[in-house]
Amino acid sequence: TKLNDEKHLNDNENNLEGSDSGDAEESVMEEDETDQEDIKPKNEDDASMMEDLNTNLAQTNRQFVFGSSLHTNPSSIKHTSTETEDFNVDKDSMAIVASDIHIEQWQRYLVQTESYAMQLCEQLRLIIEPTLASRLQGDYRTGKRINMRRVISYVASGYRKDKIWLRRTKLAKRAYQVMLLIDDSRSMGLAGDLALQSMALLATALSRLEIGELAVCSFADQLRVLHPFNETFSSQSGGKILSQFKFEANSTRLSESLRAIIPIFNEDKEGSHNSQVSNQAVLQLCFVISDARIDTENRVRLEQIIREMAEKHILVVLVIIDVHANSRDSIFNTRSVSFVDNKVVTTSYLDNFPFPYYVVIQDLQRLPEVLADALKQWFELIKLQLANR
Repeated sequence: TKLNDEKHLNDNENNLEGSDSGDAEESVMEEDETDQEDIKPKNEDDASMMEDLNTNLAQTNRQFVFGSSLHTNPSSIKHTSTETEDFNVDKDSMAIVASDIHIEQWQRYLVQTESYAMQLCEQLRLIIEPTLASRLQGDYRTGKRINMRRVISYVASGYRKDKIWLRRTKLAKRAYQVMLLIDDSRSMGLAGDLALQSMALLATALSRLEIGELAVCSFADQLRVLHPFNETFSSQSGGKILSQFKFEANSTRLSESLRAIIPIFNEDKEGSHNSQVSNQAVLQLCFVISDARIDTENRVRLEQIIREMAEKHILVVLVIIDVHANSRDSIFNTRSVSFVDNKVVTTSYLDNFPFPYYVVIQDLQRLPEVLADALKQWFELIKLQLANR
């Protein structure tokens, strides 16, 4: 009986403790609810203000974020440090297979751009100077080949004028590394076909010029190497490249793509077989073909990356494809929106543009003339900068 009484007492104490804890939890929940009810009116005012601000920012970002379409969520294309670390670079170009359809499409592009490519090639021949010594010249005392024009004077002088030898010291070939970087995002829209035609025009002109090594990459949410530097460019290569462009990506990470191609350029420069290149610093060229929609945050980042690439003698040239169904959407008519002292400030989109070298193309036939004139001016400026160091 004593044991039973003690069990009943323990059970009653446990029930009392459980009820007390339950009451305590209910009281805490009630207090939390009352606290939330007290704070709720303040949060509603703040939330309405934040919603208005977020809608304004969302409209601004939706219109001016680089490479995003008008139907995508701006938060999905925000650039963060974690995204930069997770940026993917696909260098496996061997797995790309070209179909007959894409090869025929590439041949059609070549026919459409034949005359323009020839024009651009001849203009670039006068602008881009040779860097590789491949021709014989000079009067040397030693060499591998005799200058027959000097033999008579050599004999007549009693064998004293013995500078009758030639050496390969005349710069005649070009040993540049050129990369074509094409935007593969959905925002390209109608500009996609013109971008591919521009790529075909540039690739044909540079191949005829024997510029050196040519690479082709696509960029959007990742960077893909479609044609590496160490392979010869051909019609088969063009078909492989066209097969990889879908223009369906929802974002364009241009700053990460430019930073990712720097080690590609460095690897090619270190592993280059052109040991006869002159002692002058050889420029590496990167033609970026895009619709050039850049938000404010990316502008600051792009300026730093382009400055870093310039220090490594990599010239970045932006070819803006400005083709739209409505002329109001042209990049010349686009305005950039910013908030300064709680006021909305609109400026021209091209003001404070991060790319120092860019051209705007609305028609393919204008590309050779515009690009050649621009490159001529840019190369002269670069020569002056290098000479003043």
